[in-house]
Amino acid sequence: MSAAEDIAHMKAALALGRRNLGIVWPNPAVGCVIVRERVIVGRGWTQPGGRPHAETEALGRAGTAARGATVYVTQESAFNSSELRGEQLLSQVEDTLAVTGAAKVNLIGHSHGSQSIRYVAAV
Repeated sequence: MSAAEDIAHMKAALALGRRNLGIVWPNPAVGCVIVRERVIVGRGWTQPGGRPHAETEALGRAGTAARGATVYVTQESAFNSSELRGEQLLSQVEDTLAVTGAAKVNLIGHSHGSQSIRYVAAV
């Protein structure tokens, strides 16, 4: 996929995350888009009350089409330590890899910046 397509899908995920903004406490408003072979196969956003999460919604909608797909998800953590955020992010990456069967997860414009991403890349 091209950088322009990555950006478009990330923008779509951000827009989905805004759908329930203000009513998903205690969780952040998150959006998720799942793309396989340039076709969107799943969309999700955090539901009122904070559950289910955007990724769960999108993976449920995508079903088996999520296998080998690219997942675009907006995320924000309440942790204030790069190591803790890194551990949280690593767990989410591992879960995404297990569910989708993807070979890798690309972190595009992650909200916690380079420290958390470097932590995950080093593990």
